[in-house]
Amino acid sequence: QVFTMRHAASGLAARVQCTPGAEGELVLGCTLTNEGDARTTATLHFPVVRGLHWGTAGDTSYLCGKRGGIINSAPLSCREPLGERHPMQLDGFFSPERGLALACLTHDTVGQHHFRNFAKSAEGGAWSTEYVQRDLAPGESFEATEAALVLREGDWRAIFGAYTDWLATWFEPASPYKPWFDRIFAALATNVHYNAVAEPEKRGDVQRLIDTMMEYIGICDTVHLFGWGASEEFGEWGDYGHYEGVGGREYFRDNIDRVQQAGIPVSLYLDAYLSSAKGENAGDHAEEWAMKRADGSAQLVPAYDAYNQCPYMEGWQDYLAGAFARVKRDLGPQILYIDEYGATDGRWICHAKDHGHNGYEIPYAGEVATLAKIREAVGPEVALYTEYSPAEASRVYIDGSISYQALWSADSEALAPHFIDLPRFAFPHFKQFHIIHYARLHAGNWWLHKFPFFNGEVFRVGRPNLPGMDGPSLEFLRRAIAVQCAHRDAFASENVQPLVATEVSGVFANLFAAPAENVWTLYNANGRSVRTPVLRVKHAAGATYTDAWSGDALEPEIRDGEAWLAVDLGPKGVGCVVQKLR
Repeated sequence: QVFTMRHAASGLAARVQCTPGAEGELVLGCTLTNEGDARTTATLHFPVVRGLHWGTAGDTSYLCGKRGGIINSAPLSCREPLGERHPMQLDGFFSPERGLALACLTHDTVGQHHFRNFAKSAEGGAWSTEYVQRDLAPGESFEATEAALVLREGDWRAIFGAYTDWLATWFEPASPYKPWFDRIFAALATNVHYNAVAEPEKRGDVQRLIDTMMEYIGICDTVHLFGWGASEEFGEWGDYGHYEGVGGREYFRDNIDRVQQAGIPVSLYLDAYLSSAKGENAGDHAEEWAMKRADGSAQLVPAYDAYNQCPYMEGWQDYLAGAFARVKRDLGPQILYIDEYGATDGRWICHAKDHGHNGYEIPYAGEVATLAKIREAVGPEVALYTEYSPAEASRVYIDGSISYQALWSADSEALAPHFIDLPRFAFPHFKQFHIIHYARLHAGNWWLHKFPFFNGEVFRVGRPNLPGMDGPSLEFLRRAIAVQCAHRDAFASENVQPLVATEVSGVFANLFAAPAENVWTLYNANGRSVRTPVLRVKHAAGATYTDAWSGDALEPEIRDGEAWLAVDLGPKGVGCVVQKLR
């Protein structure tokens, strides 16, 4: 079906195309054209689905791709930007009773930003994609991202499967997966800014930081340094070529080389948005390349004494890529961090009319273009990661990100008691380093560390907080990291399954499979202890079973080729079961 809708008052015409895709799939396209004589600005919603339900609205459940994913049937209404707040282009509705699911997908591969509107109410399910304030000159057209409605048998897993099937048709990382990066689970991060550490030689001494992590945790897989490039003379942002603050280039490089040769990769901080006007290398262009506010003024950030640079500006793209290449060449870190990229949530908006983008632009495509140049500049061997967990087009060029998903899950427990982080399972080689909070861990505020353990993700430990952690928080963190690192092959595997079936309502499980063992992480969302069998798994001849959290051997009952596994899970507690194969 192809048809055109016209709006006489605005002179806008929308050409809509609906074509069959794979079995059960309807592919939807829309091109908006200004047929009038005057420039106009419009917000496009396409496609729009309303009133969707099987049986009654109450009988209809959903998978919303917000953050780590929400699987529920309760009322919900949200408008989320593609990016950290909605990192996967999937949503959908399903009927547990009828065994049918409708995936609502968009197919962006280039970084075209949009908002995703999702709702479940007494009227049923609603979903639409929104493109904000598109500028159109007479005769100019805007093409919405291709969308697809995919009908399948099944539940939320069918929706997730439709999404991962689409990923398989195009997603290919620009650099190969790095087994050493996949196997990181204990990450240390610390501030070596001149305001935090007085002596330059101490700021550049990496080993002393690792010694602290070893003292308190016992394992250190990587160490990240921020503040290393700050200069009192040339500013904190943009240059990243002043090594006097860390003891000089040779001294700092020798320290980095020494710990990396011992098997602990070093990560160095660079910011991709901020540039100081007094910078020696890029300061003369800081205002020129800056993002513009609606009144046309450059975006100066007083708190940082720096300008937000527009990712669409080729001068900034090329300079920043060169800065990353210089840091790699001068200091030799195995990991480089790209601060502030990945969110694309509207905190950074450029209103410039001459930057080669729309007049109201959340610069997702600009970030993608910049990431592509950074990747080319540093080569395939360096691991790159951003502050926020981005959408798919950015993930082509990077190896991971920091994540704040645990914090969100704490605030959304009523809607998402399953504690799942679905992007981790859609992109099993994409490492996410969890920041829980910056406060001292004590008096039970450490409980969100259960989230990265349950999802098999990285603990990002802040060194200033380690000495102040109380006994229970330190004990949990040590145990969680020790279990992960004892089973690195499984947790670094690409053979992972989210929310596999369990035998107890409110107990959730994820599977991480390796050739020699299968590992299940458990989370008891109930407010009571569980001691009955929680897992029923296929038994293999000669297999042995362990409660990896307690270290105790398990003796499951074997029935009809299946092992029934019981572990002691406290209220809101985590656990881990290992099936060792022979």
